[in-house]
Amino acid sequence: MQSDRYDLLIVGAGHAGLRAAQAARKAACGISIGMIGAEPHLPYQRPPLSKGGLVDPQQRARSQLAPDSFFAEQRITILLGTPVARIDAAARTVEMDSGRRVGYGQLVLATGSRARALAGLEGSGHVLRTLDDAVAVGERLRPGKRLAVIGGGFIGLELAATATKAGCDVTVYEGAPQVLARLLPGHVAEPVARFHRERGVEILTDCRIAAVCPDARGGYRIESGAGVRRHDHVVAGIGVLPNTGLAEDAGLVVDDGILVDEYGRTSNPDIFAAGEVTRHPTPGCPVPQRIESWQVAEQQAACAGSSVAGVPTAYRQVPWLWSDQGDLNLQILGVVPRMAEWIIRGALDAPSFCAIAMADSAPRAVLGFNAGRDIAALRRVLGDELPVSATDLADTGMAWRAIMDRAGKVRQRAAES
Repeated sequence: MQSDRYDLLIVGAGHAGLRAAQAARKAACGISIGMIGAEPHLPYQRPPLSKGGLVDPQQRARSQLAPDSFFAEQRITILLGTPVARIDAAARTVEMDSGRRVGYGQLVLATGSRARALAGLEGSGHVLRTLDDAVAVGERLRPGKRLAVIGGGFIGLELAATATKAGCDVTVYEGAPQVLARLLPGHVAEPVARFHRERGVEILTDCRIAAVCPDARGGYRIESGAGVRRHDHVVAGIGVLPNTGLAEDAGLVVDDGILVDEYGRTSNPDIFAAGEVTRHPTPGCPVPQRIESWQVAEQQAACAGSSVAGVPTAYRQVPWLWSDQGDLNLQILGVVPRMAEWIIRGALDAPSFCAIAMADSAPRAVLGFNAGRDIAALRRVLGDELPVSATDLADTGMAWRAIMDRAGKVRQRAAES
C-alpha cells in the first residue's frame, strides 16, 4: 500500500467494504482511506454468480461494482490478493500474511462469510461463493452432465435452476423434510419445490449424506438415504460461516457474527463492522440478527461507513431477501418468528401469491412468490408497523390502498383514545 497508516482502513474488499468506503469518502472528503482484500478481484456482486453469471462470462464481468478508475478518482488505496493475519487493536495496526503492518485511525471490518465445506469434496468447484468458484462450477455445467446439489436453500435452488437451464440432469439432496427449511414452514415452501420438480429437478428430502467419494471415472459417488448414486459433479450449498476470526483476535464481542450497534460500531469504539459478518439491531426482533443478504452489504455497510467517518447514520431497515430461481422470483421481508400463523394472500397453487407470518396479531414476515407489487406494499406495512388485520390481508379483493387507509384509521383512533 502507498502509506503505512490510514485515517480509515477497511479490511475486506467486497460489496460491503466498497459501500463503506464510498459512504466514508462522501462523509469526509479529506481523510485517507485504504482497503485490503483477500481475493484478487475488485469488489463485485455475489447474487449474479449463482444465476446468469455462472455460465456467462460477460455477466460475471458486469458484476464488478465500480470501474477500475474509481479508486484513484476517489483517492482510495486498494490492495488485493492480500489476506490479513491479525489486528493489534491496542497499537491500531493490521498485519498482513507477508508480515507487513499498516496503521489506522479507525477500522472497518467487512470480512464477509465463507462457504461451509462438505467432507469428501476437496479441490475447486465444489462450493459457490466467490467469483473463482463461479468460474470453476460453470465450466462443469454442460448438457447431459449429472449434477448433484447438496442443500435445498437459496443457493442450492438457484444453482439447480441455472444448471437445469444449461441442460444438466440435476438432483438436489436436502437433509430436512423440505426445501428452504431454515426460512419457511413446509406448506409455504412446497410450491417452490413443485416449481423445480416441474422443470425436471429431482429433489430428495429427508435425505442425509453418508459419504461423498471420487470414483474411478472422474465423477463422484454419493451414499445417502436414497442409496448409492453416481454424479459427474457435486456442489455443496449448505450455508456460510461468518469470518469473525480477526474480530475475535482483536478482542471484539463476537456471537455468530460481530456484534454491532445500529451505527455499525463494535465493542471497540475505534472499530466498526459492515455487511453480513455483523449481527445488528433489526426492526421487529428483540435481539440482533445476522442476515445474509444483498441489502445488508449495500445499506448497512453504507451506514457504517458514514458513521465511522463522522456522520452518524443508523441502519433500521426491515430485512429483505430475494432469490431468482429461473423464472421464479422469491422475496422475503422481515424475520420469520418461530411461532406464527400463516395467512395466504392468493392461493399456494397460483402463479403468484404472498404468505404472511402473523404473530401477536401483527404481520412479522412475508414470502412473495412472483409477487413484486405485493412485496412493495407489504414493505410499508412492516416498516411502518401498520395495524392491518389478518382478514384484510387475506382478502385479495381488497386493494392495498384500502387496506392501508383502514389501518391508518385504526391507528388514529388508538392514538385519540
